[in-house]
Amino acid sequence: IIGGSSRRLLDGLVNDLCQSGDAGTCMHSINVLLGGMEGIQQRLRLLHGIILQAMGTGEELQRVYLISHQASSLILALEDLLMHVMVNPHNVLEGHTRGELLYQTM
Repeated sequence: IIGGSSRRLLDGLVNDLCQSGDAGTCMHSINVLLGGMEGIQQRLRLLHGIILQAMGTGEELQRVYLISHQASSLILALEDLLMHVMVNPHNVLEGHTRGELLYQTM
C-alpha cells in the first residue's frame, strides 16, 4: 500500500501539498491510503484469530501484533494529516516545519 517507509510517505504528502497547493488532491490521496490501510487492518485481525487458534501465542502472533500496531499508527498519522489539510492546508507546512504533525512525534 505505501511502498516503503511510512515517514517518507507522509513527508511526501506534505511536500506535494506545499508545492502544488492542491488540498483536494492531497485529501483524495490520503483517503485512498486510509482505505487501503483499513483493509490491511481487517486482514490482520483475521490473521490474529487464525494464528491464535492454530499456534497459540508465540513468535508468529508477536509479528501480527507488531504489524497491526504499525498499521494503526499509520492510520492515526494519516487521519491527523487529513484533519490538518481540511482545517487549513496553508498551515500544514508551518506545522511540519515546527514538528507538530502527529507522525513527526511518533
